Amino acid sequence: MPVYLQARQHAFPQGAIDHLPDKFAVRTLLTDVIDSCRSEVLVSKHGGSFPVAALREALPRDLALLSRGIRMRSLYQHATRFDQPTRTHAEHLVAAGAQIRTLPEVLPQMIIVDRALALLPARSGGALIIREPDLLAYLLDVFERDWAQATPYATGPQAAHGVSQTMKQTILVMLAKGLKDNTIARSLGISLRTCRRHVSELLETLGAHSRFEAGVIAERQGLLTHQPAPPPAPVPPPAIEAPVAAPPNTPVNAVHPAPDTARSGPAPECPACGRALPARPPGQATGRPARYCSPKCRSRAYRARKSLEEALKRAGA
Repeated sequence: MPVYLQARQHAFPQGAIDHLPDKFAVRTLLTDVIDSCRSEVLVSKHGGSFPVAALREALPRDLALLSRGIRMRSLYQHATRFDQPTRTHAEHLVAAGAQIRTLPEVLPQMIIVDRALALLPARSGGALIIREPDLLAYLLDVFERDWAQATPYATGPQAAHGVSQTMKQTILVMLAKGLKDNTIARSLGISLRTCRRHVSELLETLGAHSRFEAGVIAERQGLLTHQPAPPPAPVPPPAIEAPVAAPPNTPVNAVHPAPDTARSGPAPECPACGRALPARPPGQATGRPARYCSPKCRSRAYRARKSLEEALKRAGA
């Protein structure tokens, strides 16, 4: 056997990556691993709701873990806040000291124990046991990245209100990308019927006749999430030239002409209709530039934003 394989076998006598063939083997190992946990358990669960039987089985085990002073952090999907059994389970854990956050989308189910062992679902059934340090480091980085972007879980009646607008926003972004309803529903952990209801409400709110048109309107009105643009590079100040003496009786404007405020390049577009915005009058050097081409477009964009905000509030009610 090669030397590097001998060293690897010595470091991981049980194997760096092992496969558990069925759910029974997974439950048995998970119980042993949780019982021997010393510091921390990280959990990522995909899905908008979890089976009641699975929640009933996991709750005593998780509460016993927390009672030993073990830190527990879990990532769920936003949709779990709308499922009563899952929400009740989460509230019990939060009350016992667990930390739970939610995102529109999370990784498939993953459990990391003491940053030394991870369990991932296997396509062929069962689960994979990961002990490889580099792979574990990668999984930990992914978890910490998602954790930093997730929303803390709220308990009580407000548990769902905090994320309803985020879910609508995510659906709108997916519509703009051209994704199908079944893909959106699967990604967000919601039913196909619920997804189609959200899409229908968004189309009606935006006044769009198609999914593509809804994405275009949302983009023009700034309803999609954008990364902030990098700050412009600083422009060096112009060199100061010595003043030139003017002949007598010369008008001041001939010596110091008014600055030309016209800019070269394509004219900005109206976010409501897409037409080019009118150029600023020649004598108007200051003041806020026009954002819409007409009061009618400004009013239309305002009504669309208000309608969308009301729809998002109704969806979270």
